[in-house]
Parts: sequence; structure tokens; C-alpha cells
Amino acid sequence: MKCLSAYLLLFFIIMSGCSQNVKESHSLKKNILSEMDKHKSEFRLSDAADFSWDQAYIFRPYTTEEEMEQQLGMPFEPDNNLEERDDLNVIVFVKEDRVAGYAEIPRSYGDFLVQEEPLTPKKDRIQFEEIKT
Repeated sequence: MKCLSAYLLLFFIIMSGCSQNVKESHSLKKNILSEMDKHKSEFRLSDAADFSWDQAYIFRPYTTEEEMEQQLGMPFEPDNNLEERDDLNVIVFVKEDRVAGYAEIPRSYGDFLVQEEPLTPKKDRIQFEEIKT
């Protein structure tokens, strides 16, 4: 019985290490929105991210989890139901093949223009346009 318990414990430890259940970073979201308010049409993602990252991806409304995982090359399960929403963009940061953080950006702040992905710290300019209401 002790052997079975040890194996189960080891299994759960390994599985929890593989999980990509990263929560949204509210400080990152605040920094991105601040940059968008400050610059009005373009900003550098590195100015908003206060952590190290290798790549960043922008996911637009109605993107499915499967599409995100395919682009990221790893499991990613945000709690936002993006595939059913038209009011959010999601920016996901990757560091060493792991999700380092993400931010949900309301479209009321603007729509990100299509650009080459993934973004990198050396190629991190994001253009956006305000939503006309």
C-alpha cells in the first residue's frame, strides 16, 4: 500500500509540473493598458512586461483553445472562453517553452493590427487602433 501511495504521489507531482494553468497577470494588464493610453497607436511590448520572455502571441476574439495551443506549441487553458467572446484580445508570453504570463486586453482599448508572430523582445512593436463607437 505504501508503494502504491508513493507512486500516486510521484504521478501527481509530475503532472502538476506539466500543467500550464497560469493565471492572468493583472499587473501586466495594467502595464499594457497604460502603454496603450500613453502612445495611442503603437508601443513596445517590452516596456509593459516586467519579466523575462522569449516570445509573445496575440490572440484575437473567437480564437479557440486548440488554435492557441497549436500556435503556442503547448497546452494553454485560460479561464476566459475567448472562443465565445468578441470583447477581448489575449496576449500570451512564453519563456523557455512555458507560458510565463498572459493578459486579457479589452477591445474597448483598441484592436491590435495583424502582425508577424511570434513577437520577440527584439521585435516587439505592437500597433493598434481605437475602436470607433
